[in-house]
Amino acid sequence: MLRLLALGVLVVAAACGASAGPPTKTADLVGVITRSTNGGKTILVEEIPTDPSRGGKASVTIDADTRIWDTIDPSKAFRIEASRLTVGITARVWFDGPVATSYPLQGKAADIAIGPAAAMRLLQILSKGSTSVIVRVNGAEAARVPCNGGVALDPSTAGLPALPWNIEVVRESDGVRLLDQSVSDLPRWLLVQQDLAGVSASPILGPFVPCR
Repeated sequence: MLRLLALGVLVVAAACGASAGPPTKTADLVGVITRSTNGGKTILVEEIPTDPSRGGKASVTIDADTRIWDTIDPSKAFRIEASRLTVGITARVWFDGPVATSYPLQGKAADIAIGPAAAMRLLQILSKGSTSVIVRVNGAEAARVPCNGGVALDPSTAGLPALPWNIEVVRESDGVRLLDQSVSDLPRWLLVQQDLAGVSASPILGPFVPCR
């Protein structure tokens, strides 16, 4: 009987010790996800996305041990898949182990907690299963996006014209045009799929798609 009670205490203790949410200590970095590469296994998080030389920035590696949390409703935090770490989402990052002190920083995440999409004046581009594409703004190349990659375009960045933009998306491999559309207001989300692309006023959700 005593042994059964002891086992019960151990089970309860283990359950209480299990993580029910992200760390309570201050995050190492809070910012916006502005780029996703390596099939979503590496993200760039920027405290001030509109300035390339100011604010905290980190190239964050995600592996099977990284715990990812939805904290859009702080009272109901729950674990989610890495596919939810899309460009334009706000994120808090806690690193695991040493961090390379380059700029941006480089390190592996122990925990990442996401909040709502950032209401910033960005064109946030995300690939889901498409081959690499070239994104042109008013006829000039603005970005190259690999399969299941992502990037954010900021109209205040040097080299990008003022709105409105004419956005073209073409496949890098054969030059096939997937999109030719005008964008006159931001934020907007551009989803690139295997054979088409489109612009939306709503954030892009859902899992990545295997690359062809």
